[in-house]
Amino acid sequence: MSEKKNWIAVANVCACLGVIILHCNGVFWTFPSGRLWYTSNFLETFFYWPVPVFFMISGATLMNYRDRYSTGIFFKKRIQRTVIPFLVWSIISVLYRYFYWHWPHDGLRDTISGVLTTKYVGIYWFFIPLFAVYMSFPLLSAVEKKYRQTVFLLIAGLTFIFTSLLPTVFTLTGLQYNKGLQIPVAGGYMIYVLIGYLISNFDLKKKTRYLFYVIGLLGWFIQFEGTNLLSLPAGKIVETFKGYVNFPAVMQAVGIFVFFRYACDRWKRLERFDKICMSLSKYTFGIYLVHFYLVEMIPEHLHIDTGSICWRTAGAVAVFSISALICFVISKIPVIRKCIGL
Repeated sequence: MSEKKNWIAVANVCACLGVIILHCNGVFWTFPSGRLWYTSNFLETFFYWPVPVFFMISGATLMNYRDRYSTGIFFKKRIQRTVIPFLVWSIISVLYRYFYWHWPHDGLRDTISGVLTTKYVGIYWFFIPLFAVYMSFPLLSAVEKKYRQTVFLLIAGLTFIFTSLLPTVFTLTGLQYNKGLQIPVAGGYMIYVLIGYLISNFDLKKKTRYLFYVIGLLGWFIQFEGTNLLSLPAGKIVETFKGYVNFPAVMQAVGIFVFFRYACDRWKRLERFDKICMSLSKYTFGIYLVHFYLVEMIPEHLHIDTGSICWRTAGAVAVFSISALICFVISKIPVIRKCIGL
């Protein structure tokens, strides 16, 4: 496999583990006090980059799909690998809520609405904007390659200014922001798709890479310390610096993605780690689909304190490992392997 696929696989696996750490760190949203607040806020902000990185990986791997197959095949593959698993596991989530947690039964119309709004398993929200991103690829990929660097950089830059940066600046200064200024051509998470393509296809000088590392650390620090400074006096979580398209998240994700691309030489020296990531990468989509059930059920049945640092770190690794094992077993069953995107 190519070097590009190597670092993409490492980024994919690390992002998947990071997502699970976030979900095991759910105590953050209860706004705990004392040391628990600081450790939960640290984990929440330090691992805020995985979702943006998933969108960046899509930009890096799918923008050039026309070089490999037609748009029709592109959509066929996306349906097989993402839409069908989403629908299957959404149905499982309905049954899980009704029979395991004894939720009141909804009618057919409300159940369909609940699936589309990811009511039954909230973390499946990710798939809805992902599908929207997929529908945008035929338009973006139609831009000639010789123009992409300029066009994509311009769109991403304007989106960062008018969608990521200025709304938060206006909030902090007590001004009202007119969202009509936001760039329509790059709504939602498209900024990450464009940045992911740019980082993976155009080389950065060493000084530029180090600058992005500093920007990434600064993005994390702004969210971490900003959330501290605003939330503690308010007695509740203030989300001014949160949001995946907010400027701290964009800064952090860009630094992380640059790191993954240019740390390839280091991964080569860790040959065993590289091989593990290459093997696990094909299961990350399935891991994302199944891990939430373990995050809920394991602490309940084993009477684990979800506020303990052990659960929020080692527990996350355990959930990742068990989820990967489940996906491995499913992958060996031809009839149902498609339900995890294989």
